[in-house]
Amino acid sequence: MKQKSNRAANFELLKIFAIFLVVSAHYMDKGGVLPHTTGAISVTGNIAWLVEAVCFCSINAFVLVSGYFAPKQEGFKFGKVISFYLELLFYSLLVGVIAIIAGVVPRETLSLYELLKIVFPISTEQYWFANAYLIVLCISPFLNAGIRSLTQKQFRNVLFVLLFFFSVVKTVVPIKMNYDNGGNNALWLIIVYLVGAYIAMYWQDKFKSKKLCLLLYAGFTVLIFLTNVALRAFNMATGKLGASLSYAYSHNHLFTLMAAVMIFCFFRNLSIPDGKLAKIIKVLSGGTLGVYLIHEHCYIRYEWQEWLGVQKFTDTPLFLVHMLLCVTMIFLVCTGIDIIRQKLFRIPEKWYANRKQKKEN
Repeated sequence: MKQKSNRAANFELLKIFAIFLVVSAHYMDKGGVLPHTTGAISVTGNIAWLVEAVCFCSINAFVLVSGYFAPKQEGFKFGKVISFYLELLFYSLLVGVIAIIAGVVPRETLSLYELLKIVFPISTEQYWFANAYLIVLCISPFLNAGIRSLTQKQFRNVLFVLLFFFSVVKTVVPIKMNYDNGGNNALWLIIVYLVGAYIAMYWQDKFKSKKLCLLLYAGFTVLIFLTNVALRAFNMATGKLGASLSYAYSHNHLFTLMAAVMIFCFFRNLSIPDGKLAKIIKVLSGGTLGVYLIHEHCYIRYEWQEWLGVQKFTDTPLFLVHMLLCVTMIFLVCTGIDIIRQKLFRIPEKWYANRKQKKEN
């Protein structure tokens, strides 16, 4: 979801695809489209859970892109961290102030802490992904140096240990582990980052067939859904699982990771020639972080679904059409806003660059 990149258009297209999935998942989850799993579910409800399975690989897919380019990166890019934080702070303040003025946050509930949330979004953990990804950015020099120093066997063994304890075990045993937060933390993003780096270094000749990648992506998506169905059936028969019913819908579930790897390999194999299409893709992908920060702001993350009338389409087949329209609109509007932000941010950047050049001359 980062703004500037010299990466090929196929990877930028994957970032656009990923943010579409993220917003779609939030449409269903926070919009009340997903029915409770403790009882019988209608056909439409099952379709909603299947679509949620399709969407759940999005975060992993995005981080795989970052990890894929890790072996070529050297040093610590402090400017990249500052740029990431400034964009985060910009949207935290902008959306927060507008929400307060518009009355989205009732004045009587506007405490000092509510104000501090938008001034210090990292310290108050308003965006779990932004917090976790910022940690990945900060420690990436150590990760990248370690990646380059290991042999393939050593790297494979490291990944095996990490994936076994933090993915395989929770996949096989559907109970909440003390360390587990569904993969909503920096530890899991680091593991996915390393998986992306391993693909770049040793899997260039693996999964070269786009058709096979799509089939496997679909297969792992269905497995996520069927795991949920099986857990639900077991719980209805025994009443023993409780909070573990939707456990397959976790970023650190093995099926979710493998779905992300397959869709990543599909986009890696795409060839998009330089030209107008590639330029459009790169412009749109530059706004993906902005799309995330706007629609997932702590003041409105449960509000925009109501504004768009999501509840009216709950448990109806039309929810898919409504979801596609809403997600597309959110993407385009937020991307448009971010294009303006990028232009504003370039003003001080150009001023600083000119000042630095004059000093050097």
